[in-house]
Amino acid sequence: MEEHIRILDYFHLYRDEDPVKGGPYGPYLQSKRLDIYHENAQKLIESGHAYHCFCSEERLDLLRKNAIRMRQIPRYDNKCRTNKPEDVKARLANKEPHVIRLKLDDQVVNFTDTVFGDTQHDYKEGDIVIIKSDGFPIYHFSTVVDDHYMQISHVIRGWEWLSSTAKHLKLFEILNWTPPKWIHLPLITADGRSKLSKRREDAFVDFYTDTKGYLPLAVLNFLVRNHSGIRDFEENKMYLLEELVERFDEKLINRRNFMMDENSLENYGRLAFRQADFKSVLLPLIRDRLKHQLPDTHPDLLQDSYLESVVKFLRLNEETFSSLSQLTRGDFKFFFGRAQSPDKILKKYDKDQVRKILEKVLARQKSPQDKFKIEDLEELHKEFNMSKSKFFALIRMILIDNDTGPPIVELYSFFKPQEIYRRFEDMYNMLS
Repeated sequence: MEEHIRILDYFHLYRDEDPVKGGPYGPYLQSKRLDIYHENAQKLIESGHAYHCFCSEERLDLLRKNAIRMRQIPRYDNKCRTNKPEDVKARLANKEPHVIRLKLDDQVVNFTDTVFGDTQHDYKEGDIVIIKSDGFPIYHFSTVVDDHYMQISHVIRGWEWLSSTAKHLKLFEILNWTPPKWIHLPLITADGRSKLSKRREDAFVDFYTDTKGYLPLAVLNFLVRNHSGIRDFEENKMYLLEELVERFDEKLINRRNFMMDENSLENYGRLAFRQADFKSVLLPLIRDRLKHQLPDTHPDLLQDSYLESVVKFLRLNEETFSSLSQLTRGDFKFFFGRAQSPDKILKKYDKDQVRKILEKVLARQKSPQDKFKIEDLEELHKEFNMSKSKFFALIRMILIDNDTGPPIVELYSFFKPQEIYRRFEDMYNMLS
């Protein structure tokens, strides 16, 4: 529950009522609603629509195996339907383990879904469990009871639940309750057909929020763009949450599954980053990411002014920046950390030569506060008889631990002289 609430909060999808906030239709935890479920299960028993089932797990397992052997769909054989009332009473008095089952005869159920239209389901699953032996309801029962008592108007869930709607509708009918409207959403797939497997890390929301660090609006726009729900959706526009809510029409949701397209998500990531407010959106997210992923970041690099300068630099110079993970795990980690070893440099350069170059660079500064000049580097690469490209690649590796990245002139203008001096000095000490 806590994780669901955290994810909804991340996307600024705040609830009118929930288990933490409370509300007029609580309690909101299933464990606190057991009396409600049992009261309605008892009504079903008294009306002849449900019964106690005492079949053991061993017997049920044997039924499943026999059905599979006969190439049939496993189902309960309704054996306990015919138990005599006096036998049931005696077994309950002896506290025999049991479940409560709903009587469901084979039948064709028709209903209308907002997305998939008129739907027909041929029900042949036998009598289903509604209350387990531990006293807790199964989903098919609890969702119907909760929808009624909480006055739910619309049920929105994945397409894989479409076939279960027949069971739910029969429960609404038996209990003489009005069902909600059904909105079943198409699936997000890896190949256009199969639902994302739970074995894949990208099947979970926190992969996009925590691991990748996409901004909330990037993910929301990506989902709406692919599932639609908005007429004339402009693909290269970043809609605010208020706009998405105002323009959303559930009748415009696509029926077809859509394939997970990271390129499209990255595009929305870039748009969202460029438009996001620094103070209210980016600052808290960047701070939280640094706290958990780069806890040893120097305090100077955690100042609001420095973080804002990083954002301005990226917006001005890096069109490919799309997700906050690039700051802590990717190409732009150098903003918050220095090289931890000279290993990358020593694979391409001679150790003694690099030390001599660093001695010369540091010697030209009277103090760490003195501004570093590109002109000094222009002179030094000639002094060491090294090509300009190779020399500047070395300087870049010293500064950001990578031989590719922003031009040296941009790095020199971005970092304060003290930070540049500190990075040169750190590398010199590591080579000593």
